[in-house]
Amino acid sequence: MTDPSMSAAEPPPAEDRGGAGTDLCQFVIFHCAEERFAAPLAQVKEIIRVPDMVRMPLSPAALLGLANLRGTVMPVLDLRHLSGLPAVLADEASRVVVLDHGHPVGLMVDRVANVVSVERGRLEAVDQLRAAVDGALLTGVIKDEAGGVVMVLDVATAVGRTFAAIAAGERDQTLHGDDHRDDVALAADDAVVDEDQLVSLEVDAQEYAFPIAEV
Repeated sequence: MTDPSMSAAEPPPAEDRGGAGTDLCQFVIFHCAEERFAAPLAQVKEIIRVPDMVRMPLSPAALLGLANLRGTVMPVLDLRHLSGLPAVLADEASRVVVLDHGHPVGLMVDRVANVVSVERGRLEAVDQLRAAVDGALLTGVIKDEAGGVVMVLDVATAVGRTFAAIAAGERDQTLHGDDHRDDVALAADDAVVDEDQLVSLEVDAQEYAFPIAEV
């Protein structure tokens, strides 16, 4: 049954996104498994097919890899993993929702449904409803007339969690590498120094670098 207060809409011009000055909020709706999620339209830059990606060594499972988005390095996250849903291979319906987090961040989803306009009064707090995923990843939920639930993602938290895990892994590597530091230093004295070209990427005040040949 179609909910009249969640009507589909074409993406409006950027200056109109978010329903500023009105009682409407606009969201992009997408699916993972049987769950429906939403991201504020104002935070969505574009929606693309799943691109080629380079996997980062020792990266958390939620980070699928790095993609080249018209010359910009873009990390791509797996919404299924972030949501605790079983992993599946990407197919023809899979899409990457490109989010604006100060820089492009991709979110792979099973499929994109549409853009909806929702009255602000329809947004409910997460603690008012038993959500299927970790409530810390959500800013709220939307209920339709049939009792279905659309979970509104907290983009900043979802991205921050993933890159916090990367930073923790790098610190762990550093701690475990202390015992070998002297040996590495001695070996370096006799080594031929090669110059590598790297692409650097800053996420949540943490800087990462990757060989340019792999991007």
